Amino acid sequence: MPALNSHCPPRLRAILDATRTPFAVKRFEGRAAIFHQGDACDGIMQIQTGLVRLAVTTPGGREAVCGVLRAGAFLGEEVLAGQAIRRQTAIAMTAVEVLTIERNHAIRLLHTEPAITHELLDYLLERHARLEADLCDQL
Repeated sequence: MPALNSHCPPRLRAILDATRTPFAVKRFEGRAAIFHQGDACDGIMQIQTGLVRLAVTTPGGREAVCGVLRAGAFLGEEVLAGQAIRRQTAIAMTAVEVLTIERNHAIRLLHTEPAITHELLDYLLERHARLEADLCDQL
């Protein structure tokens, strides 16, 4: 399965610094869980370095890999749609650095910083197109 979103992380960190928006950078070793399906959904993340595997688990215990994401990709964007819990599990495949922005700060930035809005929209459209193409291939 090809990695989604092949572009490098843009200037998100510079915008966060310029707007004095609080954020955290968290590091995870390979095989570490970044978050689990069902965890509270309280922020959006952007992968700064490394590879992350997204998967879902059915109530019967079967796991399906939804994608492999690399630097520049967003995680947990469902928080912006009001989701209260994570829909997927994110596992570091390599050493990973993830930049995390709390929900309220992320929503404010989407309303005030066109560069971030544009970047997130580009990412979501690319991801949607990839998922749609994968689904068509399976059918």
